[in-house]
Amino acid sequence: MWVDHDIYDSPTGRIVLAGCQAAGFTPRFAARLDDHHAALSLVAAGLGVAVLPRLALARLPEGAVTRPLVRPRVQRRIVAHLRQETAANPLVAAALASLQHQAAATQGHR
Repeated sequence: MWVDHDIYDSPTGRIVLAGCQAAGFTPRFAARLDDHHAALSLVAAGLGVAVLPRLALARLPEGAVTRPLVRPRVQRRIVAHLRQETAANPLVAAALASLQHQAAATQGHR
């Protein structure tokens, strides 16, 4: 069984479903949520498996483990778009630095 963290038919969810279909199956969902942490809690409780963005794994609950997807490889790119006038804003710079820090901290996460 699967635990879905994307109930809004987002591009990320479509990528995961396409990856499942490319691997030859359609997932059966035990639960559909809109929260990574809740999905991880259900996985840790043994309800099913989930495919989540790497950033969601910063706080892995006890009882849950991660495994990389090998074939087909599923990945996404996240970019920040901002107005030229706001690029020099210290708050914007701090938010971007925080995002970059979190992304770098999870690069080797398994």
